[in-house]
Amino acid sequence: MKRKRQIDWNDVKQYLKGYIGDYYEIEKNAERIYIGSDLPECYQQ
Repeated sequence: MKRKRQIDWNDVKQYLKGYIGDYYEIEKNAERIYIGSDLPECYQQ
């Protein structure tokens, strides 16, 4: 049986907010991506 974990999605949301406004580079192809706050609704809770 797989264990089910209780995830506090508010904690996850606060954690991810720390990455908004930053640029990151994908190592495989050196592509730079920007993490913005304008995510499509399907990715927002």
